[in-house]
Amino acid sequence: MIVDQHRGLLYSTGKDRVIHCANLQTKQTAGVVKTSNARPCELEIDTDLERLYVSTKEGLIIIFDVRNPKSPVMMHTTRLSKPVKNNPVDYIKQMNLDRDRNILLCRSKAGVISIV
Repeated sequence: MIVDQHRGLLYSTGKDRVIHCANLQTKQTAGVVKTSNARPCELEIDTDLERLYVSTKEGLIIIFDVRNPKSPVMMHTTRLSKPVKNNPVDYIKQMNLDRDRNILLCRSKAGVISIV
């Protein structure tokens, strides 16, 4: 779950493979993104660029343009972690956005740190 403080939006995800966007002022759904082929697990928002970074259990980072919360646009995907023999289920477990340097720090379940 992550909050866009500038626009008053709450982004959340669960086991239903859907990213929900709720307006905190009206307490209504502002938008929904269905990720049928991916299982989202971690969210990070860049309020300046209006981008939502989503990590998935499949090891992907998906970047959405969320200028219009009713219909976010997928901009890019990249695989930062992949299953290996000794760790078949590796994914990005934690993301931190450094707005000063414009980088995304990602830590995988296996402990590998990647910088995007």
